[in-house]
Amino acid sequence: AGLCTVVDEFGALPIFGHTVAGNQNGHTAVAEQLALLKKHLKPTELTIISDRGTFSAGHLLRLSDSGYHSLAAAPWDDFRSLFDEQWKTLIWKKASYLSLEQERRRTQGNLPQEHYELAVCRHQLIDRDSKRSLNCRVIFVFSTADQKVVRERRALQIEKIQTELTKIQKSVANGNRSTDPASITRRVERVFGRKQAAKYFTYDMIPLSEKEQASLPSPGRGRKRPTHRLEFHFDKKLVKQDEPYDGLNALVTTAMQHSTDKLFTKFKQQSYAEHANHIF
Repeated sequence: AGLCTVVDEFGALPIFGHTVAGNQNGHTAVAEQLALLKKHLKPTELTIISDRGTFSAGHLLRLSDSGYHSLAAAPWDDFRSLFDEQWKTLIWKKASYLSLEQERRRTQGNLPQEHYELAVCRHQLIDRDSKRSLNCRVIFVFSTADQKVVRERRALQIEKIQTELTKIQKSVANGNRSTDPASITRRVERVFGRKQAAKYFTYDMIPLSEKEQASLPSPGRGRKRPTHRLEFHFDKKLVKQDEPYDGLNALVTTAMQHSTDKLFTKFKQQSYAEHANHIF
């Protein structure tokens, strides 16, 4: 189900919903929802706020063609190069938005106080399908809380991968079962999984020469003489290259005249909409 919700000072109010086929992605669903909104509700003004799953230049163009605005989270990798180009000239300002928890911390206790910082630049999107361009603003968002979370998650993933690779390395050296190159590749890939920290590691199964194999002690019961050794490498430099981007995200909007701070506050009110979605 696709659910459109309006959020004001009283909370979230679902105003329109529709069902979608289970195999349709967010791009299809948001296009259908806009068509149905225009057909049934006929809004004179509209700004659709959405997450990464619906972001595309085509979606923003579709809204612009209808005379509407959009504010959408965008995949960071799509705007990392723009950030690199602009970061020296970006002017950062602390956002007025605070979560309810952070508002409480300003008046109670000595818990860590987190905040958001915003910087904006003008940009032009190109739709790959239609080749049309669209003027927009990219709002770069820095979160002190997200920065801490990203770094903690990275450290945990790195530690876990190193621990598991060391276990596999010892297993290969001991000549345990299922330590042939194909089996080890499958085991390592399972360790990597979808962990973002996997990109910091490389590994290789190095064949042992006949002399190296002969110098090894006789294999114990249930084991075999190793024919390879597992080597892996952790790239600290790559980690250092990623650290400056910790806590950063990108929003894209066609609402050119609206306050960046107010737009960000509206975007963060999606938490109310998500609660309405959960209830729905």
